[in-house]
Amino acid sequence: MKLQKLGEEQRTQLAQFLEQRPDTTMFLRANLQRGGIEYHGQTLQAEYWGLFDASGELVGVTAHAWNGSLLLDGRDQTATLLAQLAPHLNRPIQGLTGVWDEVVTARAVLGLNDRATTLESCEDLMSLPLEQLRLPESLRRGDVCYRRSQDDDVPLLQRWRSAYAVETLGAEAGPETDQKSAEGVLRAHHQNDLWVLESEGELVAMTAFNARLDDCVQVGGVFTPKDLRCQGYGRGVVAGSLQDVHAEGVGRALLFTENPWARRAYEALGFEVVGDYGLVFFATE
Repeated sequence: MKLQKLGEEQRTQLAQFLEQRPDTTMFLRANLQRGGIEYHGQTLQAEYWGLFDASGELVGVTAHAWNGSLLLDGRDQTATLLAQLAPHLNRPIQGLTGVWDEVVTARAVLGLNDRATTLESCEDLMSLPLEQLRLPESLRRGDVCYRRSQDDDVPLLQRWRSAYAVETLGAEAGPETDQKSAEGVLRAHHQNDLWVLESEGELVAMTAFNARLDDCVQVGGVFTPKDLRCQGYGRGVVAGSLQDVHAEGVGRALLFTENPWARRAYEALGFEVVGDYGLVFFATE
């Protein structure tokens, strides 16, 4: 087995490899499409590494992203891939994402089992063919309405995103989290990947896509303020966003969650569990 840093000449081979497991490689595939395969430190870019067998077949992949996360698709070669990769890592690892077994293997091989974490979660990976989307009654009746974000919404959504990062992702409240959250909201807003739900003219929930391809979107950043929860607003805004992109030609949606209440809400929309997805974010050293 031989490790190789991937470049433009391997891009097609990489894309074909990742398409073999489309449900668990959305971050890898979407970042490759939007950020390219060359790394210059920009948002959505990564250093892509591949493990090849003696015949030249690609058998495992990982990407060290701009934000420090290691995105995994090593399959049954994860241990070999990361053992060979370790000497080449020239930036800190801030997180691990991928199939849970691969995340566990990566922590062990890279000596990260004792490193403090802000989030360590094995989540349900859920999928929905969008022709099977079931709209909540609140949308059908018109009790609430959804739309893509507008410029005037952005300051409030940035505050909501910061609260989401602290509550859901284990981020530390403060200027750094606020700044990262603000940048993330602006990016999603400018890419038309951010939606809000309104009730009686007031914003009550938000959702975004954290990865997007022409045929598939991955839902992320679903947030309802605490005093507005348990009224179906999160379910409504997700359903609205998916109805919009289905009309634009997208055929499937993915998401992951470890929250049993959220899982039931997504199941009500038609999502089904198709596997697991692991998230580990490390505390700043």
